[in-house]
Amino acid sequence: MKLYDQKRSEQLKLAGMELAADNVREPLELARTIAKELALTKPDRCLCMDEVGAVLETRYGIHSLGPASGSLFKSKEWSFTGRYVKSTKITNHSRIIRVWIYIG
Repeated sequence: MKLYDQKRSEQLKLAGMELAADNVREPLELARTIAKELALTKPDRCLCMDEVGAVLETRYGIHSLGPASGSLFKSKEWSFTGRYVKSTKITNHSRIIRVWIYIG
């Protein structure tokens, strides 16, 4: 078995993201709705996962989407801005997260 294979690696990544999303489909769709709502209140329509996560926790008591959070912005409605910010979520230990723009 090959250890390095870009095509296979990408296939497995996408399959894993789909599986993670399927396991929390309803909360993921709720998070997508929140993301769109938040983006439309901002002049630049940009946001990161932390902003969506804060609303999920405050409104619905959902603390995490787990691995499915990687699927939140994976649609034609969102585009990566090329910018990164440090996460403010305590359990993320200030790791770098992407900033997305709503183009829907």
